[in-house]
Amino acid sequence: MSAEEAWVSFAEIADKSCQKAYEGLVEEDIDGPNTGKLKIRLTFEQAGENSFALKMPDGTLSEAPWMEYYACEASFAIDNIDIEDSSIPPYSADLPLKVSFDHVTATYLTTQVVSGNERKLSYTVADEVISQVENLVEGSKTKLTFGLPDAEKTAIVNDFYAEMYG
Repeated sequence: MSAEEAWVSFAEIADKSCQKAYEGLVEEDIDGPNTGKLKIRLTFEQAGENSFALKMPDGTLSEAPWMEYYACEASFAIDNIDIEDSSIPPYSADLPLKVSFDHVTATYLTTQVVSGNERKLSYTVADEVISQVENLVEGSKTKLTFGLPDAEKTAIVNDFYAEMYG
């Protein structure tokens, strides 16, 4: 896959993943410094506008900013590249988000500078959406599960908002 093909393919997968996240999503750290961390996104029908919550391994709950979900992070980065229309920005070696495809591991690799720090992520894709993200700098792996969260995870979000706004 050429650099341009990797860019276009990844941009399409990032967009599909973000759109699918609107149907519900659980992102679970399965390895790394925060193993067991959950980011949960309920659908509007499930919880209204207050549908994002983060549960840390120690049990603390907080609101999870929508732009910090791996399912949408790359899509937002691509959408924020200044172009004149709403299509995928054309490939250029000068783009702030670098994308390549690793044929050996069948993963997309991205690099960008965020708040002065280099951020390197490896994306595994299944069924045309992102299924796992490995943060190569932080040393974490996060599994993405699309669809309605189960009752236990739904309760985490509902309990958090009941406690916050109760």
